Amino acid sequence: MIWTIEGSVGRISRFVGIAPDGHAGLTGLPADKVSWRNCPHLSGDHWLPENTLRAPFQEALSTRFKGQVPIFIGVRQLVTVHVPSGRHEAGRRANAGSPSGNLTETQFKRFYPGGLRQIDPRAVVSPVEVAAYEVLPSLAGLLQLSREGRVKVISDGSYKIVKRIPRFPAGLTAALSVKWLLAEGVPIPAGDPLQSPVFSEKTRECVAGALCRMSRDLKQ
Repeated sequence: MIWTIEGSVGRISRFVGIAPDGHAGLTGLPADKVSWRNCPHLSGDHWLPENTLRAPFQEALSTRFKGQVPIFIGVRQLVTVHVPSGRHEAGRRANAGSPSGNLTETQFKRFYPGGLRQIDPRAVVSPVEVAAYEVLPSLAGLLQLSREGRVKVISDGSYKIVKRIPRFPAGLTAALSVKWLLAEGVPIPAGDPLQSPVFSEKTRECVAGALCRMSRDLKQ
């Protein structure tokens, strides 16, 4: 996640971001006003304002950051949140119906109503090194590779890699997972396809992804 801070940023004395394993960034504030904490357990439904764990969770935050948290804003999804009012804008979703597994721009808009935003990597404050994406993450990456002619959607809904690609798009898991088919003679891309299994067109065997690892473990 990359936070973009806009508006009366001069009123902000300190931004403390939660960055599990360093995977977060921020624009709009100087680096000397930004701190990062690795708190991987501070996530999920606990952020929902109606959740019964809201009060103890707010108390846990106050303890961790050694100071009372006077305002607690919890939302499941957001594009813009206003502080300190807590008003948030989730953005409009395209009427795409149920996901079909096939790549379409409508599907991308359904899952990512905020669309795609370009950010100068040099403007990002992060606990890790920041670089521009070679292959965009998730459905944006599939759309990019399809437009470049490197990936084709075939009849069974799989994504056939017909030309070399630098790496798998990140984040293709759970509802966004897909099935890859690697054309003969094309090398396996870098990165971990996670829950999106990769099958060899030549052998029809699973060659990469969590499904392959699970199958190998079961055989052992």
